[in-house]
This record gives sequence, structure tokens and C-alpha cells, in this order.
Amino acid sequence: LEALEKERARLERKTPKRWRHSGVILELQLGTGGCARTICRSDAGHHAAPGVHLGGFFGGNVFGILELGLEAGWNTLRPRDTEDKNAVSLYGLDPERLEQEIAKQQGVPGLEVDFSTLVVTGTKSRFVNVGPTLRIHFLRKGRGIAYAGTALHYQLWRNRYTTAGGDLRLDFHGISAPFKIGGGAYVHPNIAITGEFTYSVALYVLGGVSHPDLSAVAPLSIIESTAVDAGASLTRGLPRFGKFSVNLRFRF
Repeated sequence: LEALEKERARLERKTPKRWRHSGVILELQLGTGGCARTICRSDAGHHAAPGVHLGGFFGGNVFGILELGLEAGWNTLRPRDTEDKNAVSLYGLDPERLEQEIAKQQGVPGLEVDFSTLVVTGTKSRFVNVGPTLRIHFLRKGRGIAYAGTALHYQLWRNRYTTAGGDLRLDFHGISAPFKIGGGAYVHPNIAITGEFTYSVALYVLGGVSHPDLSAVAPLSIIESTAVDAGASLTRGLPRFGKFSVNLRFRF
């Protein structure tokens, strides 16, 4: 029986059409990712160019068709032309009007943070996603791979600014629904290389600020209400994300 099993495994390795896709899947991702919509992409906003994407997937494939697991990704962005601009203005908001509106709502004559001092000298931008991912494969066996998928992820967009008034960090937390397509080929019965494109629609629910004089987290609906009273909408311009990666896929 042992000899027969070894012979069966040898014949399977020699016949790519019989290579199975089911099993435990570990995938490593390397690629590039960028953003869409005005706050992230426009010249008046962060004018962000795509950056490096690192990610991974761990899960299982059933019958060569249904694949479910946990996916995580980390991505840099490269903001351009943000120097000498006010950090608040990068979000389409007028710093003076916003400061006045917040002070009015809080019933105080002035805020601890002087928004006019938030002139940017350096910017770093990142986005992170993690959560369950579902893929449907169109080829059950063989050398080729083709699939489409979706997910429900926690989404974070984080920007750090070096300003004259101190270091400032702005976070936007939410959920995203990534839609993906991918394809590639097995180069070994247990190793494949694939290319994958993903586009994520994000819904943000919380905003956070960290500054030497102020640290707070609030529902985005409240922040949006204040922004609208100050003459601009924030949520309409918050980014969506896209990425392309080359994945090294292991099947066990």
C-alpha cells in the first residue's frame, strides 16, 4: 500500500492536469497600492502617489473551488506637494473657519491648538486592512489558477505630519469591502505564483487626532457635521484604495 501511494503521488506530480488546488493555503503578497478620491489624490489634497504593499493570506481551499481565510495588508503612500500647506487644508477645510466652529460648539473662546500653526514640513501616509476574505476559484485542478473574491475588512487610513505647532497624527477608522480578481499558475504541485488586483470601497466610522495639545477620537458623523458647518464636506473626499500584487502561494 505504501508503494502504491508513492507511485500515485509520483504520477500526480508528473501530470500537471491532476494537480489539486484544495488544502491549507498560505500566501505572501508583494506589490503596490494607491488611493482614489479628492483628499488623497488631488493637488489640493495629499496628491499621493502609489507606494509599497506588503500582505498575506492564510486559510483553506475546499474542493478546489471555495477558499476562505484571514487576509492582512499594509501599504505606504507617497504624499507630494504638502510642504508649506496647512494640515487641515489638505482635507478641503479652512483652518480658521473650522477652529471657530469647534470653539463655538464647545462654548469656549478658543482652542488649545492653534490651527494656524499646523503648517506641514513633512508627511507620511499609510493604510492598513485586515479581515476575512472569500474567493471563488474557477479551476479545480491543474496548473492554471483563476478566481474572483470579496471580503469585509477593518480599514485604517493614517497620516502623520511634522508641523510648526508639533507632530500631528490623523486617523480614520472604518470598514472596507475589497473586490478582487486574480490568476496565475502552479510551478510545483504545492507552489504557485499569481497576480491579483483589488479595489476597496471604504466606509469610515471614526476619526482620531493626536497632537501634543490634543488627543481625541469621535464618530465621523459628528466630525462631518462640524466640517459641513465650517463650509465643506469631509466624507465625500475620504479615499478608496486599490492595489496590485504578485503573490507566492503555498498549498499544504
